[in-house]
Amino acid sequence: MKKRVTITLLVLCLTVFCIGCESKKPYDDIYDSDEKIAMQDQFEAQKEEDSKLDDESYQYTADAFSGAKTIWQYHAKEGESIAFAYDLYVYKGKGKLVLVQPDQTIMKIAAANSRGDGNTISDNKITTVEGLYKLKVVGAESPKITITLKFSHGSWEAH
Repeated sequence: MKKRVTITLLVLCLTVFCIGCESKKPYDDIYDSDEKIAMQDQFEAQKEEDSKLDDESYQYTADAFSGAKTIWQYHAKEGESIAFAYDLYVYKGKGKLVLVQPDQTIMKIAAANSRGDGNTISDNKITTVEGLYKLKVVGAESPKITITLKFSHGSWEAH
């Protein structure tokens, strides 16, 4: 009887320890929810850096973050053409770039999971409807990412 109680307590302690090891960041649930991404920014990061590069592009780096953050926005007129290029590299975790359109729908621009699955480079062009466009970085599972962006219109928001 005593042996059975000891084994039960040991299993219980190991279970509690293992569950604690997999603690999620506060905003990880945002990653798969277009509705939450479109809402006001909810974001937490251990470290963030952003800078303007010589070629009129911007670089953003974040480490151990979760949630969604606006890094670029533009109040567009009907029928404008916005050109943009990006380079997304995810060193660990899950990271993506999304465009929140004026009607609050989400267009996934790029996504990557963990080391080696990133390094997405692309040139894009969108034709706008009137309203506010926002480019957001979204992450879960404590990603470390680097993004380089260049836009023909709009303003850099990551600070």
